[in-house]
Amino acid sequence: MIESLSASDSGYYRASFEGNDEHSSTSAHQIVVGTADRYRLVNMSTRAQVTTTSPTSILGFVIEPPAAGSYRGKEVLIRVVGPSLADLDMPQALSDPELVLHSVRSGDEVTIGFTQIVFPDGSTPISRYYERVREVSTQVGAFPITLPSPSSSEATDQVLLIQLPVGGYTVTARSKSGSSGDVLIEAYEVY
Repeated sequence: MIESLSASDSGYYRASFEGNDEHSSTSAHQIVVGTADRYRLVNMSTRAQVTTTSPTSILGFVIEPPAAGSYRGKEVLIRVVGPSLADLDMPQALSDPELVLHSVRSGDEVTIGFTQIVFPDGSTPISRYYERVREVSTQVGAFPITLPSPSSSEATDQVLLIQLPVGGYTVTARSKSGSSGDVLIEAYEVY
Protein backbone atom coordinates (compact mmCIF):
# COMPACT_ATOMS: atom_id res chain seq x y z
CA MET A 1 0.00 0.00 0.00
CA ILE A 2 1.32 3.43 -0.92
CA GLU A 3 0.09 6.14 1.47
CA SER A 4 1.17 9.16 -0.60
CA LEU A 5 3.02 9.81 -3.84
CA SER A 6 5.21 12.49 -5.34
CA ALA A 7 7.05 12.77 -8.65
CA SER A 8 10.14 11.27 -7.02
CA ASP A 9 8.14 8.02 -6.50
CA SER A 10 7.94 7.41 -10.26
CA GLY A 11 9.48 4.11 -11.27
CA TYR A 12 8.83 0.41 -11.83
CA TYR A 13 6.52 -1.42 -9.42
CA ARG A 14 5.15 -4.92 -9.03
CA ALA A 15 2.06 -5.97 -7.17
CA SER A 16 2.33 -8.99 -4.86
CA PHE A 17 -0.56 -11.15 -3.77
CA GLU A 18 -0.54 -13.50 -0.80
CA GLY A 19 -3.15 -15.81 0.64
CA ASN A 20 -3.84 -19.46 1.44
CA ASP A 21 -0.12 -20.12 1.73
CA GLU A 22 0.40 -18.96 -1.84
CA HIS A 23 2.35 -16.02 -3.19
CA SER A 24 2.27 -14.49 -6.65
CA SER A 25 3.62 -11.33 -8.20
CA THR A 26 2.88 -9.32 -11.32
CA SER A 27 5.51 -8.30 -13.81
CA ALA A 28 7.04 -4.87 -13.25
CA HIS A 29 5.05 -1.91 -14.62
CA GLN A 30 6.22 1.65 -14.86
CA ILE A 31 4.24 4.19 -12.87
CA VAL A 32 4.74 7.87 -13.58
CA VAL A 33 3.55 10.16 -10.82
CA GLY A 34 2.50 13.67 -11.77
CA THR A 35 -0.19 16.20 -11.13
CA ALA A 36 -3.51 15.91 -12.94
CA ASP A 37 -4.11 19.66 -13.01
CA ARG A 38 -4.94 20.89 -16.46
CA TYR A 39 -5.15 24.42 -17.69
CA ARG A 40 -8.63 25.25 -18.87
CA LEU A 41 -9.35 27.35 -21.92
CA VAL A 42 -12.24 29.42 -20.66
CA ASN A 43 -13.17 31.07 -23.94
CA MET A 44 -12.10 31.01 -27.56
CA SER A 45 -13.41 33.59 -29.98
CA THR A 46 -12.74 35.23 -33.30
CA ARG A 47 -14.22 38.23 -35.07
CA ALA A 48 -14.74 37.65 -38.76
CA GLN A 49 -16.40 39.13 -41.82
CA VAL A 50 -18.96 37.17 -43.74
CA THR A 51 -19.26 38.47 -47.31
CA THR A 52 -20.71 37.37 -50.61
CA THR A 53 -17.20 36.44 -51.80
CA SER A 54 -16.28 34.75 -48.49
CA PRO A 55 -19.64 33.45 -47.23
CA THR A 56 -18.39 31.40 -44.25
CA SER A 57 -16.09 31.89 -41.28
CA ILE A 58 -14.85 28.98 -39.20
CA LEU A 59 -13.63 28.49 -35.63
CA GLY A 60 -12.17 25.13 -34.62
CA PHE A 61 -11.60 23.61 -31.20
CA VAL A 62 -10.66 20.26 -29.68
CA ILE A 63 -12.01 18.54 -26.58
CA GLU A 64 -9.44 16.19 -25.11
CA PRO A 65 -9.87 13.54 -22.43
CA PRO A 66 -8.80 14.29 -18.87
CA ALA A 67 -5.50 12.99 -17.50
CA ALA A 68 -7.28 10.27 -15.51
CA GLY A 69 -10.70 9.09 -14.45
CA SER A 70 -13.99 8.62 -16.20
CA TYR A 71 -15.13 11.08 -18.82
CA ARG A 72 -18.53 11.90 -20.20
CA GLY A 73 -17.58 14.79 -22.45
CA LYS A 74 -17.67 18.49 -21.88
CA GLU A 75 -20.50 20.98 -21.92
CA VAL A 76 -19.76 23.81 -24.34
CA LEU A 77 -21.59 27.09 -25.03
CA ILE A 78 -21.17 28.11 -28.67
CA ARG A 79 -22.35 31.46 -29.99
CA VAL A 80 -22.38 33.23 -33.33
CA VAL A 81 -23.07 36.86 -32.48
CA GLY A 82 -24.23 39.27 -35.18
CA PRO A 83 -27.20 41.50 -34.33
CA SER A 84 -26.00 42.17 -30.75
CA LEU A 85 -22.72 43.57 -32.13
CA ALA A 86 -24.72 46.59 -33.31
CA ASP A 87 -25.36 47.33 -29.60
CA LEU A 88 -21.55 47.49 -29.22
CA ASP A 89 -21.31 50.21 -31.92
CA MET A 90 -20.27 47.87 -34.73
CA PRO A 91 -22.24 49.25 -37.70
CA GLN A 92 -21.42 46.34 -40.04
CA ALA A 93 -22.86 43.59 -37.79
CA LEU A 94 -24.29 40.61 -39.67
CA SER A 95 -28.05 40.77 -39.21
CA ASP A 96 -28.94 37.12 -39.79
CA PRO A 97 -26.16 34.75 -38.67
CA GLU A 98 -26.43 30.99 -38.83
CA LEU A 99 -24.41 28.58 -36.67
CA VAL A 100 -23.41 25.13 -37.92
CA LEU A 101 -21.37 22.74 -35.75
CA HIS A 102 -19.51 19.81 -37.31
CA SER A 103 -17.59 16.91 -35.85
CA VAL A 104 -14.16 16.76 -37.51
CA ARG A 105 -13.97 12.98 -37.08
CA SER A 106 -17.25 12.10 -38.79
CA GLY A 107 -17.87 15.27 -40.78
CA ASP A 108 -21.47 15.15 -39.55
CA GLU A 109 -23.40 18.21 -38.45
CA VAL A 110 -24.00 18.18 -34.69
CA THR A 111 -27.51 19.27 -33.69
CA ILE A 112 -29.95 19.05 -30.84
CA GLY A 113 -33.68 18.52 -31.05
CA PHE A 114 -36.65 19.29 -28.86
CA THR A 115 -39.87 17.41 -28.27
CA GLN A 116 -43.12 19.30 -28.65
CA ILE A 117 -44.52 18.99 -25.12
CA VAL A 118 -45.71 21.45 -22.50
CA PHE A 119 -44.86 20.82 -18.86
CA PRO A 120 -47.40 21.42 -16.05
CA ASP A 121 -45.75 24.79 -15.25
CA GLY A 122 -46.34 25.94 -18.86
CA SER A 123 -42.70 25.63 -19.89
CA THR A 124 -41.45 23.61 -22.85
CA PRO A 125 -38.15 21.82 -23.48
CA ILE A 126 -36.96 24.73 -25.63
CA SER A 127 -37.93 27.38 -23.06
CA ARG A 128 -36.09 25.41 -20.36
CA TYR A 129 -33.10 25.11 -22.72
CA TYR A 130 -32.93 28.89 -23.25
CA GLU A 131 -33.26 29.47 -19.50
CA ARG A 132 -30.25 27.18 -19.04
CA VAL A 133 -28.41 29.09 -21.81
CA ARG A 134 -29.03 32.35 -19.89
CA GLU A 135 -27.71 30.82 -16.65
CA VAL A 136 -24.63 29.36 -18.33
CA SER A 137 -23.92 32.60 -20.21
CA THR A 138 -23.80 34.47 -16.90
CA GLN A 139 -21.72 31.70 -15.30
CA VAL A 140 -19.01 31.81 -18.00
CA GLY A 141 -18.99 35.62 -18.21
CA ALA A 142 -20.40 35.97 -21.72
CA PHE A 143 -21.89 39.34 -22.59
CA PRO A 144 -25.69 39.41 -23.10
CA ILE A 145 -27.05 38.65 -26.57
CA THR A 146 -30.47 38.42 -28.16
CA LEU A 147 -31.52 34.78 -27.96
CA PRO A 148 -33.63 33.14 -30.66
CA SER A 149 -37.33 32.78 -29.94
CA PRO A 150 -39.25 29.77 -31.26
CA SER A 151 -42.32 31.95 -31.83
CA SER A 152 -40.54 34.68 -33.81
CA SER A 153 -39.00 34.75 -37.27
CA GLU A 154 -36.86 37.77 -36.32
CA ALA A 155 -33.13 37.35 -36.99
CA THR A 156 -31.10 36.94 -33.80
CA ASP A 157 -27.72 35.83 -32.58
CA GLN A 158 -27.30 32.05 -32.62
CA VAL A 159 -26.41 29.87 -29.64
CA LEU A 160 -25.85 26.20 -28.96
CA LEU A 161 -25.36 24.68 -25.49
CA ILE A 162 -24.30 21.08 -25.91
CA GLN A 163 -22.46 18.19 -24.25
CA LEU A 164 -19.70 17.10 -26.63
CA PRO A 165 -17.53 13.97 -26.51
CA VAL A 166 -13.78 13.97 -27.02
CA GLY A 167 -12.82 15.11 -30.52
CA GLY A 168 -12.32 18.01 -32.88
CA TYR A 169 -15.11 20.38 -33.90
CA THR A 170 -15.63 23.29 -36.26
CA VAL A 171 -18.16 26.09 -35.89
CA THR A 172 -19.19 27.67 -39.17
CA ALA A 173 -20.80 31.11 -39.26
CA ARG A 174 -22.68 32.26 -42.33
CA SER A 175 -25.59 34.46 -43.33
CA LYS A 176 -29.03 32.90 -43.74
CA SER A 177 -29.85 35.31 -46.58
CA GLY A 178 -26.41 35.65 -48.16
CA SER A 179 -25.82 39.15 -46.79
CA SER A 180 -22.52 40.56 -45.51
CA GLY A 181 -21.36 41.72 -42.08
CA ASP A 182 -19.20 41.11 -39.02
CA VAL A 183 -19.73 38.22 -36.63
CA LEU A 184 -18.14 37.08 -33.41
CA ILE A 185 -17.77 33.28 -33.13
CA GLU A 186 -17.31 32.08 -29.55
CA ALA A 187 -16.85 28.79 -27.71
CA TYR A 188 -16.98 28.68 -23.88
CA GLU A 189 -16.07 25.72 -21.70
CA VAL A 190 -18.82 25.29 -19.11
CA TYR A 191 -17.53 24.31 -15.69
